[in-house]
Amino acid sequence: MKNPNLYYIYSKSAAQRIFDAEVKKVQIFHNCILVVFNKGQGLKPKFVAKRVFKAHFAEYRKASARQVFVSYKPIYGYFRAPSSNLQESYRIELFPRHLKCSCADWRTQEEIGIKSPMCKHAYAVLDYIGNTSLADYIERRGCEFVDHQRQTEGTDIYLQEVHQEKMTYDY
Repeated sequence: MKNPNLYYIYSKSAAQRIFDAEVKKVQIFHNCILVVFNKGQGLKPKFVAKRVFKAHFAEYRKASARQVFVSYKPIYGYFRAPSSNLQESYRIELFPRHLKCSCADWRTQEEIGIKSPMCKHAYAVLDYIGNTSLADYIERRGCEFVDHQRQTEGTDIYLQEVHQEKMTYDY
């Protein structure tokens, strides 16, 4: 029986971006993915390691994050980022071992069981606070964090753990 959740990562659109070609279908096997291309492109079906799709899943979101404007709300202790169509904005919160976003991509990843969901908005926040990856953030959490909008005022904001998991900013 097919697991529709797997097609969120191993999708036709992901295969099209990876191979820069029109894809007819993607079939998931235990250890690999079969990618079948549309006729007329001169491409034969290929078996691809799942790690290729998983790496693309993250890299695609990281690349998309470069287009996301992030703002920090010090009064509330969270970040905001607009949707692609600028019709709404998403709330991004920092926790000691993960970030949480209110967007549909993050929620879908959580629902299908991805251990540490990361959407483009979460990657944009990581970049904003000077981290290159979630692993970098986890390793460096608790280190000095300079709010770029307040840097000119000479106000440094430090991460402090409060309650069980949630981080807030005191300054």
